[in-house]
Amino acid sequence: MFDKSTSTYRLPLVCLTLFQLGIAASHAQPIDLAKVMPEGTLLYFSRGGDDHIDYVSQNTAFGKLLKDPQMRSFLDGLHAAIDGYAKTELDDDEQWEIYTIGKRLLGVLAKRPAALALIDGGMGDRGPFVHAAMVVHLGKAGKTFVEDLEKLMAALNAPPAESATVAGATMKRIEAPPPVGALYYGVIDEYFVLATGEPTVEKIARRIGGSGAALADSKQMTLPRERIGGSPDGRAYCLFLDVAGLLERAKAILPGMVGEDGHMVTAVLEGIASSGLRSIAWELHYADKGCYGGLYLHTAGEGGGLFSKQASNPLTDADLALIPKEPSWAFACNIDLSGIYKKFLELCKSFDPEMHRDMMEAIEKFEGILGFELDRDLLGTIGDTIVMYDAPENGGILFTGMTIVMESSDPDRLQQSLRGIVGAIAETIAEDAITVGKRTYRDHTIEYVKVTGAPMPVAPAWTSHKHRVIVALYPQMVIGALDRMLDGNDPKDSILKNPDFVAGRKVLGKLGPTVSYSDTRAGTEQLYPFLLLFGQMAAGMASAEGFDFDMSSFPTSRALTRHLFADVRTSRSDPDGILYASYGPFPFGSQSLLSTDIGTTSMLVSILLPSLSRARELAKRTVCAANMRLIGQGMYMHAQDDSKFPSEVKTLVEDNYCTEKQFVCPSSGKAPRDLNACYEYITGQTPSSNPTNVLMYEKKGCHDNEGGNVLFQDGRVEFIQPYSRIEELVKETRKRLEQQKKKK
Repeated sequence: MFDKSTSTYRLPLVCLTLFQLGIAASHAQPIDLAKVMPEGTLLYFSRGGDDHIDYVSQNTAFGKLLKDPQMRSFLDGLHAAIDGYAKTELDDDEQWEIYTIGKRLLGVLAKRPAALALIDGGMGDRGPFVHAAMVVHLGKAGKTFVEDLEKLMAALNAPPAESATVAGATMKRIEAPPPVGALYYGVIDEYFVLATGEPTVEKIARRIGGSGAALADSKQMTLPRERIGGSPDGRAYCLFLDVAGLLERAKAILPGMVGEDGHMVTAVLEGIASSGLRSIAWELHYADKGCYGGLYLHTAGEGGGLFSKQASNPLTDADLALIPKEPSWAFACNIDLSGIYKKFLELCKSFDPEMHRDMMEAIEKFEGILGFELDRDLLGTIGDTIVMYDAPENGGILFTGMTIVMESSDPDRLQQSLRGIVGAIAETIAEDAITVGKRTYRDHTIEYVKVTGAPMPVAPAWTSHKHRVIVALYPQMVIGALDRMLDGNDPKDSILKNPDFVAGRKVLGKLGPTVSYSDTRAGTEQLYPFLLLFGQMAAGMASAEGFDFDMSSFPTSRALTRHLFADVRTSRSDPDGILYASYGPFPFGSQSLLSTDIGTTSMLVSILLPSLSRARELAKRTVCAANMRLIGQGMYMHAQDDSKFPSEVKTLVEDNYCTEKQFVCPSSGKAPRDLNACYEYITGQTPSSNPTNVLMYEKKGCHDNEGGNVLFQDGRVEFIQPYSRIEELVKETRKRLEQQKKKK
């Protein structure tokens, strides 16, 4: 039988359950705005919106922190203080209305999924153009949002908008100067669209209607998303950068926008492309109890320079067992320091041979002071695996507990090099003030730096055990690491059994050649006193300016840290690129500066050095062209007195029309001695000669043999490539001059 009293009790529960299921269903397939962006989009950034992020993060450390009563009280007080300050600072009700509408609009943008995108760009008939868009999924609230937007625009005296129909969608259009051209805004289906250029609106309108190829379905985005992994349901942020596509647009648009300087920026992009980088993708997901972030660098082939996908072996459990169970931070990597050193010198040589020569001379002098060769005796003796860490059990403060354990192919030579470094410092300061002390511990000799007559706060120390060398800032840290090795590096007493590391490893999957760990809770606890100190000071100063905020609502240390756990990061490569993955309690990480990823540094060097090399060459090309223009001006000044150009270029120097330096191409590396070393002068011409004649041109061999600058008879200078085209122009000029002689 149906029990009325029971049904009355159960009905709210049933409704509540259905409501919760409805919420879950609405979040089962979050809005992916990359599906409404056209294929070929150059730059894309999206945020899932507070509604989605609050749902997917509710069981994570960050979500729990934001919902903590103390944190809510603090944030509510901060918002109230901002409103109070705005109320007192705004002059009248009209300004308050503008503030209120603006706040309401920003609130909607924060709550709903939103994306920014650069669709296209280039140089058109009317100059440069940029096709960009902002798309927000508003659901059924689009009309209200547009009404608020137009109220705000009217209050701010924005230019009037006219109605326009684009791809069947009713939009509003505002004229704007280049590169915008025209600004469109309006609602298409459930999406608010703000875009520059009619083609942008057309592409997005077609995608919302379900036609045309989408960015989300293109290989350029599906590949990095597949490599990054994570669940689409938990995706909160997404960034995509099509490096190759931007390079193509830059070649067309930059020279027209900023003249010759545009080539410099293009050169940097070309350098990045030549390194093998094709696209960059980053995503942040809420996963398990924390935040998973993946940065994927898609490369073509093997890449270039240090950016090549090196076959570094993944770290093993035996490597990680060297790290204590509860470190403050830790970093381990498999890396060839000697190979990186050599590659760095090679890149420097390609960047600037003169700088490379100076660097090699400095290194040679430095090695003379040290008494050993950097590569052979130091870097070359360090093996692939390097482990660095600090732990409370070390007894250090701040960074002083740092310990480094390095594999070594020749531990004795490596330690001799360390002695050489100490000896070089002693010779520089005072030979008797700094010496190397020794002590024996468990049949091992520990060496350390002794300082006499000065308050030296550290005593760098080292020793070796089998194929490893231990280095630390105090002998005590060396002893601690040595004990771990001698006692067998029990995995149960290592980071391998650290609960946070185990959890992070489960989320990240296979570990690569770099791994880092940071105790976020301990770091926050150390930072907390400073937050209180400076927060209280700031609140006191702000109150004098009318910003009334009470710091007593700031959460306690326990409230901030009770849900926190450690950050874990790794990197690994595959045939298509390199992945940098992280897992931690905060959306944007809290890695220790001391655990910086050496692999990331190598990558940046590999990208920047070739780029700067190319940019430097183009700068030299520009200087060379400027030299030729000045030479051309000198020739015309000479012709004012002699009615013809000089018979030889040294006349221009002797008559102070030009300097010797102007006859040297910066790319040649030659000294200003021979005025004809870089440029070839075609004599026998006058200001009335054919303006297409070549007056002076670069000899073959400068500018990486890509071409050369040419000075024409009318004074203009152009960079001509390939060099065979210069040879054709010179041949035509000499033919015309020969015909002119015959006529005479």
